[in-house]
Amino acid sequence: MKWLRICIVISVAIMSGCIKASPTLIIKADGSGNLELNYSISEASINQMKAMSKLKQQMALAAGTALPNVDGDDLLQLFMDPDEDRITAKVKKYRDLGIELKRIKISSRNAWRFIEINLSFLDIKKLEKADFFRENGFNLTQRHDGSYLLSKPAARQKDSKAASDKSADPKELAFLSPIMSGFTVEIKFEFPGRMIDTNAHSKNLNTAEWRFEFDKDSDALSKLQNQDFRVIFEGKSLKLPNVQMNPPSGVNATPNKT
Repeated sequence: MKWLRICIVISVAIMSGCIKASPTLIIKADGSGNLELNYSISEASINQMKAMSKLKQQMALAAGTALPNVDGDDLLQLFMDPDEDRITAKVKKYRDLGIELKRIKISSRNAWRFIEINLSFLDIKKLEKADFFRENGFNLTQRHDGSYLLSKPAARQKDSKAASDKSADPKELAFLSPIMSGFTVEIKFEFPGRMIDTNAHSKNLNTAEWRFEFDKDSDALSKLQNQDFRVIFEGKSLKLPNVQMNPPSGVNATPNKT
């Protein structure tokens, strides 16, 4: 099965490499907020992802098995091949949930696409009903002491075999390095109460940020997939609802049951 593992590694690298992304989640005291997503992706990555998706489908057919239809995944397609009209139409479907597209700008230069998206929401609780947030969102839980736990479980299960391989094989790393060069992801949370605790890489009173950069850390992609994001902030005078958009992360939230 070595060849299959290599194909998976190549696929992940192509879909994840040559991408620089900076998503920011902003939660306000009244439960409204914004999701800002700024990212850039090379045209070569877009074309390679499409080609690899077709190759995986052909390999699955030849083996008599079925793979998920990546080309049919609307959200993945919007991310990997962004288009203003398609993104605008997608966000309009969430209008009844109080989600609006405040800004979108897509530009191209030097064989790269640069995307700026700003979504606003009126009620954080209603994000549970939006498919994008259900699949990629976060949890917000009030604790017994009145503070809040803002969390996002790891993309991979901690006890999985794939997750246990924290470092890349040297041969695979040598192959991936030119493909993954430039891969950078910065994830930022802004919240309405003073921070009490977090596992973020950098922080201040009301923000927490995690940064994953392949050029500085060859395990950046693996660490991103296995990162459990967690922030605890003060809840004095706040009346935010509990929000559940991901399976429990295993963090002891000690939720307020009232």
